[in-house]
Amino acid sequence: MNARGLVVLALLALAACGSSSSSSSSSSSSSGGLSKAATNANATLIVNNSGAFAEIPDDCCAKVDLDDTEEELLLAYLRTFAADEPLRRRMGDNAKRHMAMHHTLAGSARGYADFLRETVAMNVQPFRAVPPLTAYPEDDLLADLVRDVAAEMVDLGVEEEDDDLLREISAALVELNLDEPLGKER
Repeated sequence: MNARGLVVLALLALAACGSSSSSSSSSSSSSGGLSKAATNANATLIVNNSGAFAEIPDDCCAKVDLDDTEEELLLAYLRTFAADEPLRRRMGDNAKRHMAMHHTLAGSARGYADFLRETVAMNVQPFRAVPPLTAYPEDDLLADLVRDVAAEMVDLGVEEEDDDLLREISAALVELNLDEPLGKER
């Protein structure tokens, strides 16, 4: 049986036991719409475990990976839901709570407000970058040496991936202690 036939069979079987299934790929908006429709219909939701469907909390729906076990797992979910009305009810209640919290206008507004409050509370200070074309002072021996060493390394074919060599050259430049004013030791 192909996947389309499986979906039709699953939908028919799910209708009999009060569940809803989606085994097709989906965007975020359609998964939200399907979830909301299933929730409003008091249906247990079975989705594929990919895309936006994978973001639905596990206690709100059953998820089926799209692989060799898909048909067996879907059948097992159908049998379980058909036989376990309390499980269907719990999952439906969880889905309703989740939808009310995150997929309503009030829930979305609350989420944005919480995010903004957290961002403000972090008291993030903007990073003030030194413009890359700012000239170094004329007497900056370290800047001159680093520039000359970098030019020589390029001429010699040293590349970014030459970690060991670059580490040794960097350590040697640091050991020269040229970033400190003359006469001042570390």
